[in-house]
Amino acid sequence: MSKLVEIEGLEEIIRSHIVTDHEKMHSVAYIDLELHAPGKAKVGGKEIQVDHEYLLVFIDLQPGANWMHPCSYLIIDPATRKVTRIDSIQPPVFGALPSTWRVVWRSPEISDWQLFPISTSPDHKSP
Repeated sequence: MSKLVEIEGLEEIIRSHIVTDHEKMHSVAYIDLELHAPGKAKVGGKEIQVDHEYLLVFIDLQPGANWMHPCSYLIIDPATRKVTRIDSIQPPVFGALPSTWRVVWRSPEISDWQLFPISTSPDHKSP
């Protein structure tokens, strides 16, 4: 069974990495509540080596647009709160996000139809 974490206290850290005026007005941030073990992290179409446990955040910079389009990922070390931002053009999955994902922040201008669907099935995992 995977370990899920609480996001209390992380919202402000995530918001601080939504930096431009455009991002603040037109984006949605999703967090995967599953604590990932050190190793290779899949962020968009890239794999990066992460040497500590981490949380993954996906920032959709054009909610409601068809893929592919600009987005970013945050790799957060829950112990130190250090954040690494990685720009991409690919979502974490195509289709619904796994059930461990949650919207952690959204711009006030974003309508519900623009949100990425999240699976309600606990068995739905990323490929």
